[in-house]
Amino acid sequence: MCDDYEPATWNWKPITQGGTFPASVVTETLSASSLSRVVVTIEPFGSDTASLTLDSGATGVTINTATAGAWNYTIAAITAAQTAALTSGFYNVTHKVTDSASVTVVVSKGTWQILPK
Repeated sequence: MCDDYEPATWNWKPITQGGTFPASVVTETLSASSLSRVVVTIEPFGSDTASLTLDSGATGVTINTATAGAWNYTIAAITAAQTAALTSGFYNVTHKVTDSASVTVVVSKGTWQILPK
């Protein structure tokens, strides 16, 4: 992966507590290494502790194609139960990928607002 990479901004659409956030399919075609892991963390503003983590090593992300130059993965829908468990307010969303050479980069950062019921 490139050393001078600048993360993209990916602000998620606001959602009401108890709503379902749709799945997203991500395709990356520029990487020279194969993909080994994808992690998306959702943290309340001002906190370093994730309220929700989606991880291809656990649950929430499915790697569809991991070969160099052809990454494709799905970030699962966030369920009504998961959003109901989040406090209303603003969250930071950080999306990281790790390649087969164990290089991890932040590919996007953004915000997400959880609206009260």
